[in-house]
Amino acid sequence: MKNYYAILELNFGAEPREIRTAFRRLVKQHHPDVSELPNAQERFLEIQEAYEFLMDDHLRSTYNQQWNRSYIDRQEQFRREQIYRLWAEHYQRKQASARAAGAAVQREEAPEKQHAAWSWLNKSFNVFFLILFVLIIVLPVYRYFHQDQLPVEYRRPFQYFILPILLGSVFLVGGYYFWFIRKTDDY
Repeated sequence: MKNYYAILELNFGAEPREIRTAFRRLVKQHHPDVSELPNAQERFLEIQEAYEFLMDDHLRSTYNQQWNRSYIDRQEQFRREQIYRLWAEHYQRKQASARAAGAAVQREEAPEKQHAAWSWLNKSFNVFFLILFVLIIVLPVYRYFHQDQLPVEYRRPFQYFILPILLGSVFLVGGYYFWFIRKTDDY
């Protein structure tokens, strides 16, 4: 259905006087003998058709009734589309929220499993290094007391063994304190 009021650049339900004024103004602009626009002929014919249609009182009142009905139908269709659009947006937000909640639960469960694995690995390294530091202490002491079996020229004085023993003791005490007392690498 053509919108004759829009063709004449009028508001819906314009009076015959306004229709006549708009027709004269547009005919002067779009007359094929005056206008240099490429679609002047088609536009001119549209303007004439709209004018003739709207100047007939019976046709105009029928057109207005049909336009009102179609306008109401378009409004109802628009309202229904808006309701559906709002429902679809709400449903999408609800689905996104459910996905985010599921992902959050998975993220909360995953760190617990990772934490257990990392904690076990961390404690393994701590024990390994404590054993290493104990060996740094024990091996020089063992070698010092078992050097009796070596010839006298190959025997070493006690000062040779004191540095590894002191260094191992410092690492052993420091490692024990930082790894087991302070528990600095707990997550």
